[in-house]
Formats: sequence, C-alpha cells, structure tokens
Amino acid sequence: MTPDDSLVRWFLKRSKNVRVATLSAAEVPHITPLRFIRTGRSIYSLTRLTTRTVRDIEERSDVVLLFDAERPHGPVLRMRAHATVHTDAGLTAWYQRQATLRYFLRPGGLLNMIANRGRLSTWLGGDHGTGPGRDALIEFIPHTAEFLPVPR
Repeated sequence: MTPDDSLVRWFLKRSKNVRVATLSAAEVPHITPLRFIRTGRSIYSLTRLTTRTVRDIEERSDVVLLFDAERPHGPVLRMRAHATVHTDAGLTAWYQRQATLRYFLRPGGLLNMIANRGRLSTWLGGDHGTGPGRDALIEFIPHTAEFLPVPR
C-alpha cells in the first residue's frame, strides 16, 4: 500500500492526531502526539524548537507516524516517513491558518471553544512557548503505509 492510496487518504482525513515515533542518536525511542495537517503528499505538525522530537529528527530524520482515525478499537495506520524541521515564520503562520480551519472553525471545534470560553482569555494571554524563533514546523514525507490490527 502506498501513502497515495485512497483508503490511506480517507483514514488520514478522519484522523485528528498523529503519534510521531523518533529515535535519538543513542537509539532511545520517543513518541509524541501532535496535531497535523496534510497537503499533497506532505504531513505537517507544529511544535516547539526545543522539544525532544525536534532534537531526535535533527539527529535522525527517519520517523514512524501512527494514526488511528480517532477510533480506539480499529486498525492503526503506520507510515514510515522522512522528516524535515522548518523554522521559517511564514511557514509556521501558514500552518497555524490551516490548523485553525481544520481544528477550530468546524462545528465540533466551535462547540468546544464555546464550552471552554472561560479559559480562552488565559490561553490567548499565556506564553505557551511558541512564537518567532521558538516554533518548529515538521514536514513529514511518507514513503510507506500499512494498516496494523489493534493488539488484543
């Protein structure tokens, strides 16, 4: 199965989070859940420049991506990918616009924002470690895809 297969594209569309599996130079594994967007063959996630995920990718660019289509008892999509870290402010702003459309300006996202409106001012006013010089946009280019059954 390829990353361009229609079933893979459908599964990615239903998924909201990706688990990014990396290895450090010392071969210590690490898994990080991140939100993502997909454009063409590339998958993008935004994190902080100082995270272990970014450090691991800078040492070893091959990663494994896991998607579950938000179904805890269904199959898991495993993709092997090459990762590149970008720090350009224009790219991170582009990602933030795309993520806003995907995650917040949707019926479920709007309802979530309304339900949590009391926390919105705290979230907007806080320093969450993002901003110019601190964001890292990770671009993943998948080269394999396969579905794995959920272990019983």
